[in-house]
Amino acid sequence: MVKIKEYQFANLLDDYDDVLKRCNLIIKVSECFSFIPKTQITINSKSLIYKQELIQKKSWRNQSNVTKLQLLKTFAENMDKLNKAHFVHGDINLNNILYDGQKLNLIDLEPSFRQRKYGKKVVMSAVPLRSLNDMQNKKLSSETDKIGFYLLCQNIFDIPSNIKNTKDIMQRRRNGFEFLPIKEYEFMDLNFVEIFVLFKQAQSTEKNENNK
Repeated sequence: MVKIKEYQFANLLDDYDDVLKRCNLIIKVSECFSFIPKTQITINSKSLIYKQELIQKKSWRNQSNVTKLQLLKTFAENMDKLNKAHFVHGDINLNNILYDGQKLNLIDLEPSFRQRKYGKKVVMSAVPLRSLNDMQNKKLSSETDKIGFYLLCQNIFDIPSNIKNTKDIMQRRRNGFEFLPIKEYEFMDLNFVEIFVLFKQAQSTEKNENNK
């Protein structure tokens, strides 16, 4: 079973050569990393057909906190490997993470970060998830993946967050609003495993505060 999506080149707004390079990289990382489902992309004159192996989705919600931490740690280790391969996902969130009973899988690897959706030009990542640098430079990088991963950790542990894709937060974010536990420029110096450790430490500190 595979998930099939068709993209019209007219709606992919990155340069054609860049789209082809990214498609080749998507295929490569899906072959090299087990937490990315096998993906094949067929290209014709007007469109590309994206076929990704379907993951049998299971719920992680009833897993223990110890298991959730191990899942996130392994995912962080995998993201560090992916980052070394110079691959950016751009939209790490619960909708693009599937639990298969053993690990967290990363799906929906877009062939172009800039696309036309419903007649509008969009970047394939919610504004609050993007790093301040990426917003300023009008791109997506591993910085945005790092923010997405930190928010993923919070979501898996059901930690309430006011970082939603609302007009107010979008505007505040564009104006430099920060919400991470440390300054954003310091946060970006961390790798994914270090970000996981930061999250774990924050959780431990909050738990100790609540027990006082």
